[in-house]
Amino acid sequence: WLATTSMRNALEEIRLVCLEVLPSSPVQGLPLLDAQALRVVDGLHQLCRSTLQAAHASFADLRGNPVVQIRRDVLGHLAEAEASLTDSGAPRGGPQRALLLAEEFEDFEAVVSLSASSDVSRLDDHMSKSESFRPHAFAHCLRQPQLHPLFFRLLRLFPPSSELLEELLLPYPELRWTLDMNGLDEASSQRQWSDVLESVKSLATKTVVNRRSSAVKRSTFAALATIAAAAIGRPDQEEDPCVAELAGLGRLQRFCHRFGKAEGGADERLGPTGPPLSTEECLASLCGCVREALITLRQEESEAQLLADAARLVNLTERGFSERRADLQALLPREPSSASAPITMSGGTRDAGVAHALQRLWAEVIMADEPIWKQVLEESRDSPKRELLIASTGFFRMLSWRSPSEKAKLFQAADSGALPRSAGLEELCAARPELRPFAPALRLGELQALSVARAPAR
Repeated sequence: WLATTSMRNALEEIRLVCLEVLPSSPVQGLPLLDAQALRVVDGLHQLCRSTLQAAHASFADLRGNPVVQIRRDVLGHLAEAEASLTDSGAPRGGPQRALLLAEEFEDFEAVVSLSASSDVSRLDDHMSKSESFRPHAFAHCLRQPQLHPLFFRLLRLFPPSSELLEELLLPYPELRWTLDMNGLDEASSQRQWSDVLESVKSLATKTVVNRRSSAVKRSTFAALATIAAAAIGRPDQEEDPCVAELAGLGRLQRFCHRFGKAEGGADERLGPTGPPLSTEECLASLCGCVREALITLRQEESEAQLLADAARLVNLTERGFSERRADLQALLPREPSSASAPITMSGGTRDAGVAHALQRLWAEVIMADEPIWKQVLEESRDSPKRELLIASTGFFRMLSWRSPSEKAKLFQAADSGALPRSAGLEELCAARPELRPFAPALRLGELQALSVARAPAR
């Protein structure tokens, strides 16, 4: 009867009335008010203890959901009430009544939180006496960012086994690498630094590959992997291609968030708190905003990263066709289509939709430099300025871009030095009539890029 819904609601209303009559914060210099507040809190303490005893007697299992919910509400109200007491009414200056009830009724999370705010030595005592309590304390500290400093303190005082530590930190890679670095100091040898940095790089790389829930975290760990590799002294040619590709996708997602919206109404996925976009989703989103982005960034003289990441995206997408053994060349549109036509990337038309998106990306990049291509057409054949103009275009820079690893040319198809198949001018100009006036200039750009792509890497 004491644990029925009606009784629980009635008891909660009484607790709320107690909270309403208490001052919202401690008031100094009013002894009568202090005495009245203390009597209210003492009465509330007795009510809370009786409520928890009734819940325990009714449900027996202190770990069961009904008891957990009742206990959370009761201890929260009591801790809030104690916070209104002055130092004279609050023993040791903190929520000791709530802490005692948390200990009696085995609310491990409340024990850790309340001890952290009022009596850390009491928490140390629990940790030293009960090894079974330690995993609960560590886990709760990890779940609460404000308790992370306490986690590292407890870790030093009561070090867990390596197996338990790995299990605890598995969902928190951002803390795992911090812990590794924390063991180093100025006296550490070069070998120790290298070993730890290798461990950090390996952890960051695994996190980049496996992180599916947060684009920001994936990008952060991609940057960490790059920093760790540089700290080790690893040359650029040994960069992890998977990390580089995923980092590029993350940057493109941020470009799309800044300059436009994803097609199909999925713009919320582009936000900093959204999940990472797939290669195809990133390609479709980029098609809708790359022209505006390039025009704006060119004015800021900061378009190089966007062009490099877009080139990597094209390579990644074309590699997907090769791995699926799909004929990209046959799927490229050869009939005029609207530049604003929606791109379908689902069902049986997925590959065709991706091929369409690749063509549209090249067309948008070319049209972003429309004034430059007009100048190229106006220049004489022997003019040295013409080559410089071509080299400044996004089309040429994407065609000729190479990975910093320099292990292989970025766009490497069946023949060494081949250019991206999706950038074939015959198909591009057939499907995009707006490009046809620039076909002679684009052909010059293609030849110039081909000569660069076939040149030996330096």
